Amino acid sequence: LGRYKTLILPNTISLSEKSVLEIREFIKAGGCLVAIEDALQRDNWNKTRIPADRNRLFGNSDMAVGLDGRHCTRREAICRILGLGSDEAKRVFHIPQLDHKIKYNQQEFPEVLT
Repeated sequence: LGRYKTLILPNTISLSEKSVLEIREFIKAGGCLVAIEDALQRDNWNKTRIPADRNRLFGNSDMAVGLDGRHCTRREAICRILGLGSDEAKRVFHIPQLDHKIKYNQQEFPEVLT
């Protein structure tokens, strides 16, 4: 990762602990991270890194989670998962799930599935 300036995780939900450590070292060495949607939320065994009772309080509309009994943003949770200090956390950005105004309509575009 050292040859890059920015790492983008496009909803990369499941990553191994080894990958998390590599990303941590990348950010500590000066790299930036753009985490999209639920990036880093689960390990490679699909075990959540944030306990289920603290995950998304109000479904997809909730952009915050609970850590240590307090409400925090997903960005803060990602920084905690990565074990980053406040200086490194400044190079972490989170893009939440985008709510698309135009929904796909199969009746309008039936050829897409044929």
